[in-house]
Amino acid sequence: MTRSTIQPDAIKLWQLKQTDSGYLADISASWDAEQVTVEDDMGDRTEWQYESIRFCVPYDGDPNQVSGWLDAQETRLLITAKLMKGSTLSTDEQAVYIDYETGANISTASHPLSPIDEQIGILREQLVQIINSLGLDPTDGFASLNATALAEIAKGQAAKEAISDA
Repeated sequence: MTRSTIQPDAIKLWQLKQTDSGYLADISASWDAEQVTVEDDMGDRTEWQYESIRFCVPYDGDPNQVSGWLDAQETRLLITAKLMKGSTLSTDEQAVYIDYETGANISTASHPLSPIDEQIGILREQLVQIINSLGLDPTDGFASLNATALAEIAKGQAAKEAISDA
């Protein structure tokens, strides 16, 4: 257990290191923080006691957005940290971990090399079919996403044709 006079952040970024394939976020994760009274020859004082581990995670986004990404990934990072340290997960954390594993298994099972954009494309096509078959109007957000996706797909196809014609 770590002790400090300062309350720990659940996730703390120490450094963002650039690599050939993106970035590595050097972070620490802290959990089970509680205030304890410490008695020694200087008298009684209150300190924070908590579990903690420091590790690196890959990050491939905008370096100015890493704090937001860490906030969004806090639960996943804390679960990872606890597993790395051999700590016991709560029932809720176990359920979340099972959800993460399930998502990874679905991605791998659909095709080991299929990136998420292909999986989203499959879902998007199915949604369009359902919306059309039911005679529904898509939401503005979905219509915008679909229009953007179709435009980017057309650009990609044109680029493929250009290299095959060369």
